[in-house]
Amino acid sequence: MLYFCEGNALDFSNSNFQELLNKYEAGRGEGYVYQRNGFVYKIHYDDKQLEKNLAKVIDEDSCKYLSNIKTKRLFLPISPIYDENQGYSGYKTEYVEPLKENTKKVTDSSPEVFFDEIEIIRQDLRSMTEKRVKTSDFGIHNLIDNGTFNIIDPGRYTIDFDKSLTFKDIYKRNNSELNLLIRDILNDQIINLCGYSKLYKFHDYIRSLDKSNKGYLNTIEQESREYDSIKDFAVDVCKRKVLK
Repeated sequence: MLYFCEGNALDFSNSNFQELLNKYEAGRGEGYVYQRNGFVYKIHYDDKQLEKNLAKVIDEDSCKYLSNIKTKRLFLPISPIYDENQGYSGYKTEYVEPLKENTKKVTDSSPEVFFDEIEIIRQDLRSMTEKRVKTSDFGIHNLIDNGTFNIIDPGRYTIDFDKSLTFKDIYKRNNSELNLLIRDILNDQIINLCGYSKLYKFHDYIRSLDKSNKGYLNTIEQESREYDSIKDFAVDVCKRKVLK
């Protein structure tokens, strides 16, 4: 079957298209994912398969709406894709390059680099809030660390078209997603060391350091300053406070 995007025919059986696995595998419960010339093309499964997979995808109106929002680290749709019957079938977005040789991951770089990246994502979330977009599914499975943090797969983002929420409500929701992402990143650094059952002890310890009620993220930023990387900080705390 041919598909169409921006007036161009797309034949995904053509060898010029590469079916993506790696990090993009997480979105394959929602459809097929292909890459060519710096762009990703996501073709959604039919409704029956999506329901079976308990998957959620953005609809055509949301796709078009998101394509007009400019972000630096959140990779949003660029254009909708249609099938031969002009039915909405998915979307095109930018491809995030994998980590290159001799490039440090953000989690292996200094805490300053880590929090600079978090701040860029926070600025993106402010833009999303201004456009009344609620983000979701900010797990590490949708994070690509190639020397910068990049969030892919906006399939569960929703737009408050009927304006039923305040901007404060939306920002609170979006900020909570960012906090969950940071926890996910830290968990990923220490999970093999302390195991799932003891992760709560790590986060309880971090919260216990917050004497001035500055918040979880600010506490981590302050406590990690003397370490070479956020990874070193997480591992050291785990060894000293969780596994003692």
